[in-house]
Amino acid sequence: MKRPFAYDNFAYDARHLANSWHTQAQMTNWYQIVIPDLDEVCFMVRQCNLPVLTTSPVQLPYGNSVAKVPGQASWDASTFSFLDLIGKDIEEKLLSWHYCVYDPDTGAQGWIEQFKKDVHIVQYGPDGQAQRPWHMYGCWPSRVDPGQMNSENASAKVLQVTIEFDRAVRVSGIQAPPTFASKGEQSYIPFSVAGGVVSHGGG
Repeated sequence: MKRPFAYDNFAYDARHLANSWHTQAQMTNWYQIVIPDLDEVCFMVRQCNLPVLTTSPVQLPYGNSVAKVPGQASWDASTFSFLDLIGKDIEEKLLSWHYCVYDPDTGAQGWIEQFKKDVHIVQYGPDGQAQRPWHMYGCWPSRVDPGQMNSENASAKVLQVTIEFDRAVRVSGIQAPPTFASKGEQSYIPFSVAGGVVSHGGG
């Protein structure tokens, strides 16, 4: 008996969604960030927002209606969350970066080359391959929330940092995994940043 055409097109189950690396979903915890001079902070990241570009509309009213055309484009501020460590003093490292923007002790602002950094967010596949990098240029912290203490529970303290930036670039395409052979135990994704370009460090 011939099966219905719909069955041949996998209309009854999800087998067509998970049968090759082409249909591998990007998981939200498969990522790593790179902030120059803040390596120990980067490994404590718990959450980050990917860059969002907003183009403001300009209204052109005429008669009984309004036409809209694109105006200036701007990148929305991004929020990063970090787990605080006592020994590494993640709080102090993030506050030091923020105080380069404005020092509350002296009341002076810093020079832009002292605090603007290029931040990189890399999404990757289940084995650390198929990397999809974002490059965020001219990043600086506009707000550092050192967290909240609470006598009612014993949860780990998390810091939140609001990052302003000038522009972001999503590198087009992905590096597909050549094989699925095991690369051994890795506690982190092997990539490096040189000259603003993300590259594999593990070959």
